Amino acid sequence: MKRDATKRQTRQIMDSFRVIVKSLREASKQSEKTTGIGAAQLFVLQKISQSREPLSINGVARETLTHQSSVSVVVRKLVQQRLVKRVASKRDARTVELAVTARGAKLIAGQHPVLQQRLVQAIHQLAANDRRGLLRGLKALIVNAGLTGESPDLFFEDTRRHLK
Repeated sequence: MKRDATKRQTRQIMDSFRVIVKSLREASKQSEKTTGIGAAQLFVLQKISQSREPLSINGVARETLTHQSSVSVVVRKLVQQRLVKRVASKRDARTVELAVTARGAKLIAGQHPVLQQRLVQAIHQLAANDRRGLLRGLKALIVNAGLTGESPDLFFEDTRRHLK
């Protein structure tokens, strides 16, 4: 009986992952189709645009809840496409801040929040115990699956250092 319950629960968990991954993949394809950029780039562009204060790369990493190195590669792509520009900070000339260009603003006008943002909001809405339990379970899953060395890049975004 316990074996059947474990199989059933494992299937339900895998089905949950499948729904999330499939939805993220479809959202990225849809984003590329409608805007010409992937969902990860759109997510970063929206976060830069929505910020009340200028953001550095580290600020974007905080806003997107990801690592600075992943964000850096995505921002570099946005700069190359002239959707974001780097500007010297007015407060500290040693700091570079990011600003959405007119082209970038036009691209995101009328766009709904990307699925990544909806997932973040859904996690925030979980009860604290549920959030802690989910985190504990996912950490254990990553260890048990031998994935501890993998980097947590933005969804469906190639963040390898070479861009070509």
